[in-house]
Amino acid sequence: MNNIPFFLCLCFFALAVEAFAQTKLPTRLGTANPIDGRFACLAIPNTKLKPGEKIQVVLPDRPQKVKTAVIESKEVKSCSSEMDIASRISFYRIKISNDRDINYGIGVIGVRRIKVKNGVARSDINNDGKLEYFRSCTSREGFHSTVWTGKPLKGKCIWHTYYYLGYDTEPDCKKKEYQY
Repeated sequence: MNNIPFFLCLCFFALAVEAFAQTKLPTRLGTANPIDGRFACLAIPNTKLKPGEKIQVVLPDRPQKVKTAVIESKEVKSCSSEMDIASRISFYRIKISNDRDINYGIGVIGVRRIKVKNGVARSDINNDGKLEYFRSCTSREGFHSTVWTGKPLKGKCIWHTYYYLGYDTEPDCKKKEYQY
C-alpha cells in the first residue's frame, strides 16, 4: 500500500514528460525545399534557431534519405515556395549537403541521428522510447507529409503538413494520412 502514492507519482511524471515532449515536437519539425537552385528554405514554427546550428532533412520519397543541413540565416519574410504556410512560421536559409538532390524534405531539429534502414528513415525524435517514421503521399493538388510514432498508417500520426503544388497530381494518400 505504501508504494501506491509513489507509483501514482511515477505515472503522473511519465505522462507529464510525454506531454512536454509532444508540445515541443512542432518546434522541432518543419518543411525544407530548395529555392531556384540558389539555396534551401526551412519553414518551421521556431524563432530560436541560430546560424551554424545543424539539422537533418529527411527526404520522404522512397527510398528515403537523410541529408545534413546548417542554418545560414533567419529570413525576414517567407523564403519557402510552399503556398499553404501556417501562421507563426519562421523561415531560415539553410545549406544542405548536395541540395540539388532534394525536391522537398522534412527538417528535424535537435535529434541525435536519423537512421535509414531498408530505405526507411526512423528515429526517436520525441524521446519517448518509440521510433518515429516519416511518410509522404499525394492528394489532388499537393502532398501530405507526416511523422508517425510506430509504422506509418498503423501507428499514431504525431505531425502533419500539407504542401500545395498548384497542379493536379495522382492521389495515393490513405484517409488516415490527412484525417487525424
